[in-house]
Amino acid sequence: MRADGRARNTVALGLALLAAGPSPGRAQSCAQTEGHAVVQLINEARAAHGLAPLDVDTRLVEAAQVHAHDLAAHGHVAHEGSDGSEPAVRATRAGYAWTFIAENVAAGYASPPEVVERWLRSPSHRENMLSDRARHVGIGYARRQGTRFDHFWAASFGMTGDERRPPANDCHP
Repeated sequence: MRADGRARNTVALGLALLAAGPSPGRAQSCAQTEGHAVVQLINEARAAHGLAPLDVDTRLVEAAQVHAHDLAAHGHVAHEGSDGSEPAVRATRAGYAWTFIAENVAAGYASPPEVVERWLRSPSHRENMLSDRARHVGIGYARRQGTRFDHFWAASFGMTGDERRPPANDCHP
């Protein structure tokens, strides 16, 4: 799902992914978490299309992680949270003052390469990942064995009106 300052909403089909990686010149000694791997793959796809890499924003990580846990807890895949929240509401709750927000969600994909490949094959998810409006990313991942999907992913992509660096630590938690 995508929203911008003009209140335009676009539903992104099914999957959720938001990712970002270190900017050029930043330290590359990040732990290889699922979120970090997804951000690296997204930024590789962006580079292949001449787009700047996304910076990890801890507020978007929080929004995506909360949603991934909610998806896992309820065993479903949707942009609407169990409390009725949409991506823009979750980003705002996390303190992200967005002018652009988009979300990818997915379930059932066991690895970062699988989920990113799936998103790239989906026109709406691909559009979110390759948006020239997105500046920041956050990835959420949760696992709940014994459910229909086991693996649940959410990615939040955004931009704020303030183009200063987001509060981040170069690496995705």
